[in-house]
Amino acid sequence: MNSTTAIELITFKLSTNIDNSQFLESNKTITHWLAKQNGYQSRYLSNNSEGLWSDLVLWESMEAAEAASAQFMAAHAESDFMKCIDPESVNMNHFNVQHSSHGLAKADSADKI
Repeated sequence: MNSTTAIELITFKLSTNIDNSQFLESNKTITHWLAKQNGYQSRYLSNNSEGLWSDLVLWESMEAAEAASAQFMAAHAESDFMKCIDPESVNMNHFNVQHSSHGLAKADSADKI
């Protein structure tokens, strides 16, 4: 069994007539649910000026990511959170982390000063 950190990356747009504040309010339930899942590490929810959102979740392993993903729809398919998302715009992928540098570039820059 592989224990490499996994990334879950979901991109999507909001449904018509849903604004950012409505979406972020509906997101609170998801944040609490994720925090209770085995292998959950962190989450970054972001958007750009064109209305595209990304939901990046770090997991301890691919197994943890896939297990939570399978449970998510059963738990939240009819939630306010899901109603805020345009289902036709959703793109979801899981990745195994091959390299990370947490602050390395910043440390290298400081050494050159």
